[in-house]
Amino acid sequence: MISEHPASLVIFALKFAALWLGMSVVLSAMSGWYLLQRLYPHVTEDQLNTPWFNPTWGGALSRRGWLRVSAGRSGLRLEALKIFAPLDRPVTIPWSEITARRIGGGNRVQLAFGTTGIFITVDAHACDAVAPLVPNWPGYSV
Repeated sequence: MISEHPASLVIFALKFAALWLGMSVVLSAMSGWYLLQRLYPHVTEDQLNTPWFNPTWGGALSRRGWLRVSAGRSGLRLEALKIFAPLDRPVTIPWSEITARRIGGGNRVQLAFGTTGIFITVDAHACDAVAPLVPNWPGYSV
């Protein structure tokens, strides 16, 4: 059946790619990613060798499992996996713009970014490992 209509397979692939791209743009807009891109451009620097375990995107949309988080001296770097968000650029949020609040009995930390209302939640021991390496993180205490 596919060999009878090769053009239909190409049309299906193009429609699927357009739908995937369109949905990724809508989901990125809903999650506030484009606001973060505008406020916090990416800073290229060596990242600290620190663990970040299962970050969870806060708010109306979850990005659990497709968000990479790493720490640098100038800030926290967030990067969405390209397969899920092909148009999303990495962002680096300065430590001075991040406030931390322990939740879930103290084993998770909610990191809020400036006054955007956007936050992620990470394991507390990841923040505890990063905090001593980042002297300019006023919004965190162990």
